[in-house]
Amino acid sequence: MTGAAYSAVLWTHSWLRWVVLLLGVAALGQLAWQASRGRPEGPTRLYTAFIRLLGLQFLLGAFMFVGLSPLIRAAWIDWGVTFTDPSLRFFSIEHPFGMFFAVGAAHFGWIRLGRDVRWHRAALIAQAMWLLLTVISIPWPFMPYGRALFRL
Repeated sequence: MTGAAYSAVLWTHSWLRWVVLLLGVAALGQLAWQASRGRPEGPTRLYTAFIRLLGLQFLLGAFMFVGLSPLIRAAWIDWGVTFTDPSLRFFSIEHPFGMFFAVGAAHFGWIRLGRDVRWHRAALIAQAMWLLLTVISIPWPFMPYGRALFRL
């Protein structure tokens, strides 16, 4: 059962990342456009959909982290080996912590959205931080521990 559950969660996590990335970039663009007009708005449907799907994406990743992933279970057995193996280190430390801070930045931005221009700038900066942290924390195919762009 665990193998089937892991495969299903991993596949969903892998495909959902593209939806979250597209919505996040669109939300960043919308925030920048609103800031350029000088008339900030509160959370839009686009930003709210992004935050909700980001939360689902994070939850799926957390399920893998706390027990579904055999890679993470292997990393927890011997932390000495985990720190010397780039793949184990990335998936057990760098990816989860990078995404944790990225999700925190996105939520901070969502909370800061309001009618005040100063708050809107803070949300824009937080969304840009989300994008930077996310891009850094994705296992791109060109990396030594990279994964395929589209999991089949």
